[in-house]
Amino acid sequence: MVKLRVKKADCSPPKISLRPSSAPAFLKDNRERYRALLEHLPVGVYRTTPDGRIIEANRALCEILAAAKPSNLNRVNVKELYVKARDRDDHLKRLEKKTIVFKEFEMKRLDGSKVWVRDHPRAVRDSRGRVIYYDGIIVDITATKRAEIQLHKALSDLERVNKKYYNQSLTDDLTKLYNRRGFFSFSQQLLRISKRVRNSIFLVFLDVDNLKAINDSWGHKQGDRALFEFAQILKETFRESDVIGRVGGDEFAALVLLHSRSEGRVLLERLRDRLDAYNRQRKRKFTLEASMGVVWCGPDQRRSLENLLFAADRRMYWNKHHKTQMALYPSALRS
Repeated sequence: MVKLRVKKADCSPPKISLRPSSAPAFLKDNRERYRALLEHLPVGVYRTTPDGRIIEANRALCEILAAAKPSNLNRVNVKELYVKARDRDDHLKRLEKKTIVFKEFEMKRLDGSKVWVRDHPRAVRDSRGRVIYYDGIIVDITATKRAEIQLHKALSDLERVNKKYYNQSLTDDLTKLYNRRGFFSFSQQLLRISKRVRNSIFLVFLDVDNLKAINDSWGHKQGDRALFEFAQILKETFRESDVIGRVGGDEFAALVLLHSRSEGRVLLERLRDRLDAYNRQRKRKFTLEASMGVVWCGPDQRRSLENLLFAADRRMYWNKHHKTQMALYPSALRS
């Protein structure tokens, strides 16, 4: 008979070597991985001392500040890079109260040009609460800032034009909105601005429903009141920079510059809510309702004002014919 020997399994946990010689290699590998990640980030990363010395900078920060290599920044005090010295003072004051803040400001590059940045600094403190250095991330927002400045200038120009023509016959006597002539004049200005700053155009065409029934039942004085109060709701809904006008007897239009369709939906929802709130008020002889046509035109889809109005007018009449309610469906913004 053959005897089999069974070796007893060793169930003890495996031994892990913690030899001192392996720790530095592990830490070195981590440092190299951290440095590689830092160098490939698309945003500027820095570390500065409280007195303004730059002791760490990645490649992206060098590009933002026009430095050939990080060592070039090591010789520069960050105080010299602020276009306005008070921006740094404000930074430090805010970091006394909070650990992390952010601020947008203009910086001087090493080649003498300027760049707009958004800075996200963090104060690193010792055990006594004293700041030992600042870590932070800087993002180049020059393109965005220039677009904002350009838009602000364009709107300021539009405001000056508004004042210039205010005393001319461009307003509707009843509603105090632009009349058809005024609406066309200022809408053309807004279309030129939208082309310059590459914003989308949003045109809303509205027709007050049942105005004839109001006139027949309550008289033309109440009909005029209905038009006036509808115009007030439009003024409360749209912004001062938007162009709103009474373009026909019971027809209104609004031309708006927007960045996205979602902003358009917000405006339409606000209009619906204000009409609902008006109609819920007691002691009203009539309710205000409207049929609406909406046209959205992206920055690469240029169309004339006449074309936009024609398209919005057709959609408004389609909605009126099909008795589409003022409950504004997202489909109104799809084409």
